Amino acid sequence: SEADYHEIEVAGKLIVAVEVESPDISVSRDGGRSWETRTPPAPPIDVVINPADADRWAISTDQGTYVSNDGGGSWRPRDTVPGARLIWAKPDALYSIDPNGGVRVSRDGGGRWREIGDVDGLPSAATRGRGGELVVAVVGGKIRASKDGRRWRTAATLR
Repeated sequence: SEADYHEIEVAGKLIVAVEVESPDISVSRDGGRSWETRTPPAPPIDVVINPADADRWAISTDQGTYVSNDGGGSWRPRDTVPGARLIWAKPDALYSIDPNGGVRVSRDGGGRWREIGDVDGLPSAATRGRGGELVVAVVGGKIRASKDGRRWRTAATLR
């Protein structure tokens, strides 16, 4: 069968994927040979995995950010900002970039958030780069990068 995924995260043999226009998350724990479905509280926009614990996930939705500590089996609301882009850079550093570019960090897996910076653009995608660097694509073709979420530089401009 064919599927159109807008978000895929990989941690070892774990693959977590979100299909376009689907409220579910597809999960494989054997490198893609078999798949299960997890249904979060709202359709996911972004999904990230704690780099130290493959059962701890965070998703952003139009209703805010939710965290699961059991591989998507159950979810807890952790933030009310809708439509954020997420980066779980380190076990104690979950970043949220709001739709206007504001950057916040949680050191406790989404329990408390602290405003720390701004990417200077409207984020369209975000990921963890080499060495845990934060990498955010912003509308207009710039790739913004930061080591700490406070100071951002333009790493590339797409033509």
